[in-house]
Amino acid sequence: MAVHLRRGSPSDAPALGDICYRAFKSLAEAHGFEPDFPSVELAVGVMSGLLAHPGFYNVVAEAGGRIVGSNFLDERNAISGVGPITIDPDSQNDGAGRALMVDVMTRSEARGFAGIRLVQAGYHSRSLALYAKLGFAAREPLACLQGPAIGETMPSCAVRPATPADLAACDRLCLEVHGHTRSGELADAIAQGSARVVERSGRITGYASMIAFFGHAVGETNDDLKALIAAAEAFLGPGFLIPTRNHALLRWTLEAGLRITQTLTLNDDRSLQRARRGLAAVSDLLSSDRGAVMRSYGKLWPAVCSTFVAIAGASSAVAAPSPAVIADIDLAKPFATRAPWRFTATQGEPIKDPIYGEGDAPGPIKLCLRASLTAPCDAQLRGNLPTQSLSEIFSDVHFLSGAEVVRPHGVSGQPLLLVQTASLRSGDGDRVVYTQVLAYRRADDRFERIYERSTGRNNNQETRFIAAGPLRGDIISVEPTENAPYGFWISVSALTPQDTYRQVLRYRSATRYNDGNSLAVIDSEMPNIQQRLGVWKPGTPLPLPPSPCPKPHLIRAELWCR
Repeated sequence: MAVHLRRGSPSDAPALGDICYRAFKSLAEAHGFEPDFPSVELAVGVMSGLLAHPGFYNVVAEAGGRIVGSNFLDERNAISGVGPITIDPDSQNDGAGRALMVDVMTRSEARGFAGIRLVQAGYHSRSLALYAKLGFAAREPLACLQGPAIGETMPSCAVRPATPADLAACDRLCLEVHGHTRSGELADAIAQGSARVVERSGRITGYASMIAFFGHAVGETNDDLKALIAAAEAFLGPGFLIPTRNHALLRWTLEAGLRITQTLTLNDDRSLQRARRGLAAVSDLLSSDRGAVMRSYGKLWPAVCSTFVAIAGASSAVAAPSPAVIADIDLAKPFATRAPWRFTATQGEPIKDPIYGEGDAPGPIKLCLRASLTAPCDAQLRGNLPTQSLSEIFSDVHFLSGAEVVRPHGVSGQPLLLVQTASLRSGDGDRVVYTQVLAYRRADDRFERIYERSTGRNNNQETRFIAAGPLRGDIISVEPTENAPYGFWISVSALTPQDTYRQVLRYRSATRYNDGNSLAVIDSEMPNIQQRLGVWKPGTPLPLPPSPCPKPHLIRAELWCR
């Protein structure tokens, strides 16, 4: 029977809640486990909350004129989370589960999220097989803990309710431990009063949106996490999740009287990789001494921090992934943007070198410029490389040479965003280097790419933003000439009053290829460039490079330092 997908509406909540309850119940009881949703009413409430929440994308599956399932995508953070996905137990093997998964995966990719992850019930082999075929990989075994409240305090640890003023400190901690932040869901939890922070010596060293199945927690050490767990009045729903590899924390919870109710598996798309920052924490789950995720029921249902996943009635929880965040720039303050614009760059694990066929090469880098945590990546920031006649291998970004806010007009003037990326190296060591500059247009609250240039890396090629001096704000590029005598084409682009770039100079250099000059070509050509632009005259002090130049002198308009 053909499956039709559409967006859900609040009126779908009763039907979706009924399917959700029956899907989780039938599978759990078939394996001897308690249902994750104890009543239809609770499941309907969850569906109502998710359908109404602006931070969640939803999709409904219909077949034969009736609803047979649904899926959701948590879009509140830089990492998207799948679920709950539920299929009517009476409509198995009709392709609805796969269609719903492909839909949210396509949505996540189209909106530029850095990754997508889910947690799968350990007893449900069919869902594990489906996720594997869709490209997900098992990353971490998890244990769900439940039991009476511990009611203890940890020495030197003070736990208190989180406030909006704590959000920045919590974000910094999460970024340090996991390589990404979870600002969207933490803000929801703070607004609902469920979030807690732990302090040591007056400093926030951990936080939890809720110690339960639909919450998450992060700590610098296991003691911070123990303090948050011990302070919880109850563990709502099935319990909270701990990676089983964190034996110390797991053993402590068991000795405190908690029990393992089920095991689960953290899965992510194979294109995502764990963070390289802090300890090697997987997703927002504690895999060593620095970070954990807890999930829960209760007051968080209307604004779920993470969500269940169920295929053919499978029960599992969503976890956000931890790609390596190698650049994270808040653009709102320097550009005084109307929306909370942000630039991020994440990098995957090393790959097998496709050029040499052995050894590792740096993993692919994903760039994103977005107006908010839930907005798609803006197309004005180019995420791939222009390859022209080169192999498509060189179109992917594997090096981030630089990403910074530059100020061509001084501290009080309008800044620009400068980003330089590069491809893998070719057999001769060359690579594609791409430079782009973006300006903020306040009237439309948007960024616009105002400069771009692609060069190689060999043969002294370079593109440089000039940060100081008479050419401040100009961009100079160097490319080799095509014929003898071999030198370089020097191009200079300058800002216009409208904050766009236009080329103001192009000439063949005095510097010759392989002439023995140790200076970069832009530095050896700087007197020539400035003289041609009318900002330097012979007889006045030479424009010198930032590096030491003990004996500056000109030879046929080329600067030498020795």
